[in-house]
Amino acid sequence: MPRINILNTDYEKLGQLIVDSWTNPTLRLALINDPIGTMTAKTIDVSNLVNVRIVVVEDTITTRHLILPEDPRIVEGDPNAIRDILAMGSGKLSSLGEGAASGCKR
Repeated sequence: MPRINILNTDYEKLGQLIVDSWTNPTLRLALINDPIGTMTAKTIDVSNLVNVRIVVVEDTITTRHLILPEDPRIVEGDPNAIRDILAMGSGKLSSLGEGAASGCKR
């Protein structure tokens, strides 16, 4: 099954929501507790999120999150996908989690 883009949206609006949540504690808590409702209130298109659960996690000075990507054998529908990824080296592995790693200190 091919992976779908879960946010059919203007990424500038989503980015602005994240920036605003850094300076507005009420907005940050709303985003953590009700991401779909908060994105909808900010006119971010969430129409592709039917039957999709969004979990917002917050990195802090003492807490970092590791996001495990979906199993590529399922996403790509290819039982050899893991072998192919490993054969391509770490570049392919890092691209699987680009969204998860963005903004993290290395």
